Amino acid sequence: MVEGVADPQIGRALAAIHHNIRSPWSTDSLAREASMSRSAFVDRFTALIGMPPIRYLTNWRLQTAKRRLRETRKTIAQIAEEVGYGSDEAFSRAFKRELGSTPSKWRDQQSVDERPAKR
Repeated sequence: MVEGVADPQIGRALAAIHHNIRSPWSTDSLAREASMSRSAFVDRFTALIGMPPIRYLTNWRLQTAKRRLRETRKTIAQIAEEVGYGSDEAFSRAFKRELGSTPSKWRDQQSVDERPAKR
């Protein structure tokens, strides 16, 4: 990913994603951030980052959500909104599709995993 950050156009798109995770980004809007055509943007982003832009955005949103689920007591709906999902249902579907568990079950499992083992 270092190559992507070093590339000025792709770097602008990455910065936009990271600084405004709530935005309803699309491939077209990210290409505009990078001042590139859609196809050139997708090709260069994928070559430098190793995945298409929307896949990267989804991964970033879910990684951020996992951190917030683990580190805060915010509701699923609050976290969904903070990471750019229009509803907690859409967030829960994406979370389960990518991670195999609902956000609430994942959070509960993190709590169980952090408890000291009984002797």
